[in-house]
Amino acid sequence: MNLAEFRNRVRDYRRQSGRSQLALAYQLGLHPTLLSNKLNGVNSTNFTSLEIRGILKILAEWEALRTRAEAFELLALAGLTPDSFTEEEWQEEPLARLEPDRTAGPLPLKPGPVVAARPQSDQAKKPRHNLPTPLTPLIGREREIEQVANLLDQPQIRLLTLTGPGGIGKTRLGLQVARQVTDKFPDGVFFVSLAPISNPELVVSIIAHQLGLIESGNLSLLEKLKTYLQDKQLLLVLDNYEQVLPAATLVSDLLQAAPGLKILVTSRAVLHLYEENELVVPPLDLPDPSAGLPGPGIVLSSAVQLYLQRARALQHNFELTTESSLAVAEICRRLDGLPLAIELAAVRSKLYTPQAMLARLTGPGETPRLNMLTRGAQNMPERQQALRNTINWSYELLTPKQARLFIRLAVFAGGSTLEAVEIICREPDTEDQTSTNFEILEGIQALLDNSMLQQAEGAEGEPRLVMLETIREFALEKLVESKEIDQLRERHLAYFLDLAEQAGTELRGPQTKRWLDRLQDEYNNLRAAFNWALSMDRPDGDKQAALKLAGSLSLFWELRGYFLEGRDWLYRALAQCSEEPLAPRARALDGQGRLAYLQGDYKEAQPLLEKSLQLWEDLQDKTQSAQTLLFLGNIANRIGKYTEARALLEKSLEITRQTGNKFWIADALNTLGLANWFQGNYPRAREIYQESLAIWQEKEDIAGIAMTMSNLGAVDYQQGDYEQARRWQEESLALWQGLGNKLGATHGLQHLGLIAYAEGDFKQARLLLTDSLEMRREIGDRWGIGRCLAALGCLASLENNHVDARSLLLESVNLRREVGDRWGTAESLVELGRVARRTRDKTTALVHFKEAWALGFELGLKKIMIACLEGLAFTITLDRADPATLKLAGRWLKTAANLRVEVWAALPLSERAEFNREANRLKMSLGEEAFAALEPFPLDTALRESIAGIE
Repeated sequence: MNLAEFRNRVRDYRRQSGRSQLALAYQLGLHPTLLSNKLNGVNSTNFTSLEIRGILKILAEWEALRTRAEAFELLALAGLTPDSFTEEEWQEEPLARLEPDRTAGPLPLKPGPVVAARPQSDQAKKPRHNLPTPLTPLIGREREIEQVANLLDQPQIRLLTLTGPGGIGKTRLGLQVARQVTDKFPDGVFFVSLAPISNPELVVSIIAHQLGLIESGNLSLLEKLKTYLQDKQLLLVLDNYEQVLPAATLVSDLLQAAPGLKILVTSRAVLHLYEENELVVPPLDLPDPSAGLPGPGIVLSSAVQLYLQRARALQHNFELTTESSLAVAEICRRLDGLPLAIELAAVRSKLYTPQAMLARLTGPGETPRLNMLTRGAQNMPERQQALRNTINWSYELLTPKQARLFIRLAVFAGGSTLEAVEIICREPDTEDQTSTNFEILEGIQALLDNSMLQQAEGAEGEPRLVMLETIREFALEKLVESKEIDQLRERHLAYFLDLAEQAGTELRGPQTKRWLDRLQDEYNNLRAAFNWALSMDRPDGDKQAALKLAGSLSLFWELRGYFLEGRDWLYRALAQCSEEPLAPRARALDGQGRLAYLQGDYKEAQPLLEKSLQLWEDLQDKTQSAQTLLFLGNIANRIGKYTEARALLEKSLEITRQTGNKFWIADALNTLGLANWFQGNYPRAREIYQESLAIWQEKEDIAGIAMTMSNLGAVDYQQGDYEQARRWQEESLALWQGLGNKLGATHGLQHLGLIAYAEGDFKQARLLLTDSLEMRREIGDRWGIGRCLAALGCLASLENNHVDARSLLLESVNLRREVGDRWGTAESLVELGRVARRTRDKTTALVHFKEAWALGFELGLKKIMIACLEGLAFTITLDRADPATLKLAGRWLKTAANLRVEVWAALPLSERAEFNREANRLKMSLGEEAFAALEPFPLDTALRESIAGIE
């Protein structure tokens, strides 16, 4: 081992990669100052084995480490061996990139496929992307594709903006290029559509969600996005940026934070950024008008090819004649080669021959329309004039009923279901609903046929109706002119408020995932309804609707992890609405408090929930009061106020049983079981959990079943039934993963890791605990991060890796103290005491054990008291002790044994050899008869004084 040389090599490799020390700190998940201390050996700080493994993976990902020999050498300098990584890890990214070295010798892994035998190009996984599959081939654009790809290949060009009017084909061009360059971006290519939004403040959220980031932890979503992108070689395709131009500086901020990031923007307007490179997307190639007669030049032009593609999609026998080819060529020229305009014209081939269509554009009475298509207002870009009027031309070909339906559809943001259209866009005061629905269905089909509307797939394959954003803008203008917009928005708000309120009751039970997906599909509509209802010029009644809407979405935000946005909606609605009526306000306060609790913001959550409880009690709503008491009990549990927690939870359960709401009875039982588990009353916790599980199963609530199964597994683990504990946790984990609930999955992974640790399978334990830790860091679960760090520290200590153990446990203690987790703080202190005892640091061990004892005794944590009494007994006998001290140690050990029997707490198999060795040493020092004659302490003042007197 040569730690100084290890630090030097890491520094050299990092510099060779061109990455900053800050980038290394963020990717390792360390505070930059802590990383600096470790790289310089300040205060004897050292890297843990977990951090060393992380450093190697990062250096391999950065292509600073290139061979396995280099990796083996770094491991050796840090005192580790190649089997610090599993066989699978060596064969997976990024370690699979390392080239074999003939002088390095064979890799000490089990027989299996030899990665080195594969070509280097096959070793790396294909870069990730979320690019949509094109439904039709891209016509023409070969020149533009090559031009854009070449520009993106230039190192100095990191921001490229494709500009042009709506409908020119910027998105199709950007997507085609993105598909061709995926292999040049190791960390992926991601398409982000900004079409559904117009609020610049939502851009960060939209990008983060596409990259799989969620709103959690202490970092803002922008900071988390910058941190994530900082060391990535990635291409972002930001589509329709003209919607959110005030957010242009965000693009610059991301580029400055992430040296390996490139951004391709499509926008009708430039972003006016210093680093911006602009490429104007031209119209499609047109036939040469000087040719006159039909010939190959007409058919080969990309504009005519597009017309033919779309016309033949509608009529498979569509063919060009001499006359029709000239007409199509002229139509394409008249439409300026704009792809969307040509597609809309081609749709009319079912109604008109090309010659008839051209006559409508050039015949008597239509010339002004053609003039409008090419000559609009002087303050608009020329090609945007053409597109706007092309849409108008297609719009005017609709029947009056189809036109009314078309402009009404503009009220939807991000598309809609047919059901929503039938309710919101119906004719007013119509009694025959069946006839109205049929007319709407006919109108929708006509709009689909005319390319004024598109069909997409929603949740569970349900079709959704979507407008291109440029077409929706045109329809919105017409809707404003029609004077129907307020009436349509009122219907829209009423519909989506009803949907949100219905979801609030359906998100518990067998339909949870279905309703989560449905609300996700409608999220842009929900945003639009909320913002319209909360507009400053709306009456207070509509603001109350916003409050009701936000309050009804609380559980959705909770289950999907949209904590920050949910808290923002609730804050804005509460701030703008009057104090009455009380019920919507109480529900909104309740939701805001719950979301704050889930982010670990207990100081913010508690007063919100207390205010909510007061309002529910004023309303004499026992059901809601019980639910709020439940969350107040959760907070008390988390901060170690177990007596208060039990009182709150028992009160909640009592009220809930009176109301008969089984979901909340099960919820209250589960939380009450947790309070008993924390204090080591495992038999009682099991009884409560089993009652809760029976209710969840009766109601088919997957989330409740998964949660309670995991808790039952935790009880079995504490009592030493590892086989049953594993069955519970594996079934629970499968359910959480099926729901896509990462927070639940982290619990399963951690508990499975603890079971493997207890059974002595340290390699499996480390893998599972590390996976759980990484996932908890990703979602910002600080309470859970502290638990995982403590477990990994305990594992390292039992493997005699005391330096890593101490580092992990100190980080755990600091984090747990910061979030107010007193039970967790005591647990980590016990493990620090064990590390000190194992390294024969008697003074430090006593300090940690005594501090943990004080917390455990105060909170009634019997599992902690057991560990402290055993730790103190074995610590004070490290050196030669006098008979009185030996007797004291023996009495502590017997007291701990009695407590183990009382709470049915088993000693993990992996710790039994050490325990038996230390216990036998103490018995031999005392003598068998003397030890047998000792009496255990009762849990009283005498016991506390005996511990306080030890130095």
